[in-house]
Amino acid sequence: MELTGKIIKVLPMQSGTSAKGEWRKQEFVIEIPGTYPKKVALTAWNEKAQEVQSLGLGQEIKAQIDIESREYNDRWYTDIRAWKIEKANASSSSSTPSSNPANNTNPASTGSPFDSASESGNDPFGSNDPSQNQEDDLPF
Repeated sequence: MELTGKIIKVLPMQSGTSAKGEWRKQEFVIEIPGTYPKKVALTAWNEKAQEVQSLGLGQEIKAQIDIESREYNDRWYTDIRAWKIEKANASSSSSTPSSNPANNTNPASTGSPFDSASESGNDPFGSNDPSQNQEDDLPF
């Protein structure tokens, strides 16, 4: 799953040692734009925690996430883990309007497969245009 938003808060980094070795955990909050903007708290672990530290507040990011819930003492806790974090504008520059394969010379065209059919007179649904002399055998 992917989320895109602006970093609005970076919480203090947490670290410790477990049986598997040292670990670092960085929690941060992003705001997802829209009619009703949403705030989402994400968690980054180890190397990804360092990436969050280098980004800073106000930075637009795109995060690939995993969501998992677990139960403890009859209560459920949800963890949203960011496993890939990148600046949002870094990948959006690769798509340009000129690379759209649906581009053609007809400005009224929407790129629909039915555009060329209706332009050539081969309407796939049968036209109700009275200028075309079609016989109507329906009683109404």
